[in-house]
Amino acid sequence: SDSFRAHMTKFDHNKHFTGSVTQKALIVRDGRVLLVQYPESDVLAACKWDMPGGRLNEGEDPVESLRREVQEEIGAEISIERILQTGTFVSLSNTPTFFVVYKARLTNPGQDLRAEQGEIGLINWIKESELEKLQIIYPQYNSAIRSAFI
Repeated sequence: SDSFRAHMTKFDHNKHFTGSVTQKALIVRDGRVLLVQYPESDVLAACKWDMPGGRLNEGEDPVESLRREVQEEIGAEISIERILQTGTFVSLSNTPTFFVVYKARLTNPGQDLRAEQGEIGLINWIKESELEKLQIIYPQYNSAIRSAFI
């Protein structure tokens, strides 16, 4: 019946995904990837490493959102080349999260980078041999990061 179908539509679609979307930029230069480290003051993510980026806000264009987040976190403009990887994880705050990793490059490769006060502790260009020593925030990011060296 129509009322059953209407009820099922209302019931099902609201419960399936109650998560967030996060986007990351895999920035590669001279055989190294740009990673950021969260400051010790970050209660959940202290000293863990990540790619620059952040959550997509409601109503925001995904590409503009990623550019804005990277600008805030490292003080640099990027150009986005393509989507490298998508996936899911449960965040440190226990939120189901869908992620998108984009291959990107710095618009001005020679510029000085500036860590966002209170949000980012360090910015570093990491060689492949250094990766295994780092604690990457989510293991689901590892294959995207390693793809930079293939």
